[in-house]
Amino acid sequence: MCFLWLFTGFILAVIGKWLQKPSMFIFSFSAFVSFILSLLISNFFIPFSFFLILSFSILFLYLKHQSFLTSTTHLPKIDILLGKQGIVLETIPPCTYGVGKIKLDGEKWSAITLEEEPILKGHSVIIQEIRGLRLVVSSKKV
Repeated sequence: MCFLWLFTGFILAVIGKWLQKPSMFIFSFSAFVSFILSLLISNFFIPFSFFLILSFSILFLYLKHQSFLTSTTHLPKIDILLGKQGIVLETIPPCTYGVGKIKLDGEKWSAITLEEEPILKGHSVIIQEIRGLRLVVSSKKV
């Protein structure tokens, strides 16, 4: 009966590799641990209970860890930057041909412009839109 756990662990590992599912490896690991336990204890229900408890405990911790890593609650809302004024740190080439740098609220940002003239270092700019992590800016008319 103990070799049933070994076979189960092997099958679950192969399925986990084939499906690329880490949760299958959790069950496979638990089956291998139950195999070792079944070598020491002849009662079937003790290794089976241990298999269930260990599998679902590790699975719960794994899923909790995954949800913590994929949480997006800490991302800033960058829409509030629209309409703000910044200062050019590196000249911004015209018509999105290149990327320049601006300083906005004490932070450096990559910036592009849709204007046909470059925006030179030291000039003020207004944030018009956001494309990815780049700010689209225009010259501030004085």
